[in-house]
This record gives sequence, C-alpha cells and structure tokens, in this order.
Amino acid sequence: MKSSLDEFVSVVDRLISRLDELEARVSALEKQDERPATQPVTNAGAPEASHPLAQLSGTARLVPAMGRMFLGIAGAYLLRA
Repeated sequence: MKSSLDEFVSVVDRLISRLDELEARVSALEKQDERPATQPVTNAGAPEASHPLAQLSGTARLVPAMGRMFLGIAGAYLLRA
C-alpha cells in the first residue's frame, strides 16, 4: 500500500512540474504577442473578383439549398428503411 502511495505522489509531482513548465511557456508566448508586429497585416481573406467562387461567397442561397438537399437524401434513406 505504501508503494502505491509513493507512486501517486511521484506522479503528482511530475504533473505539477509539467504544469509549471507549461505556464512558463504560455506566459512567454503572451509576452511575445504583446510586442508590435513588424510586418503590416494584409487582408488575405477577401476573395478576388476574378475568382470563380467569388460570386458564390456573397450569396445566401447556397447553404439553404444544400440543407434541403441533405434533408431530401436523409428522407429517402428513412423511407427506404
């Protein structure tokens, strides 16, 4: 019984040391993020007008149509079962 308690204590000590290491790494990363960026941020998320999918990104009709399509397929499987 004593050895299992010793093993438990050693495991907890290793977890505590690992947690301390992780906290130190996170705080170092947070301090790194506080420094100003040297490169300007560009808006790479905006689609180009010449891209073929640029017209679909502005429409709100595509998602409901796909939802109805999947519901129809699901209904067909349900009726078949």
